[in-house]
Amino acid sequence: MEKQNLRIIFFLLLVHLFNAYGIVFAQDRMEWWRDDKFGMFIHWGIYSVLGRGEWVMVTELIQNYPVSNIWFDADYQIGYSDQDAINLYNLCLYLNPDIIVNNRVNHDLPNAGDYLTPEQEVPETPPERDWETCMTINSNWGFHQYDHNWKTSESLIHTLLEINSKGGNLLLNIGPTADGVIPSQV
Repeated sequence: MEKQNLRIIFFLLLVHLFNAYGIVFAQDRMEWWRDDKFGMFIHWGIYSVLGRGEWVMVTELIQNYPVSNIWFDADYQIGYSDQDAINLYNLCLYLNPDIIVNNRVNHDLPNAGDYLTPEQEVPETPPERDWETCMTINSNWGFHQYDHNWKTSESLIHTLLEINSKGGNLLLNIGPTADGVIPSQV
């Protein structure tokens, strides 16, 4: 994959908690993310298993694969505290000091993660930190056979240009069918 200059990004739901590591801040880790125009976004089903006091899957992914970015989601889990989010972020950096992590490690912390992730919208004014709009090609994440509310190519290109002009990135969700087929409307 590196030969084709693709970066691997894992999407993980926050389900369990783990032990703490020290706080690390390094803005230069973000440079590749600002410059990249295309990457591979891998979305898994069951996301993590709690074991021995840490996130087994997070640790396994970062230690065994060339992961550039971990894209967390679902920070609303019951019992998941601000400190847990700080610990999760710091674990990722402890395992790979060059990795970047989105703000969904905890939406409620003002400076959580390395970049913001507004969903289904482009901010009116550019945020004061790195950001990535997360948008679908219709109304749902993934494939939904009854969702025919497709955004037009013109609309998607306009959105991409607007985001780019404001200094952001676009994460565009294209949900294939269970067979891996991308709908013809895309």
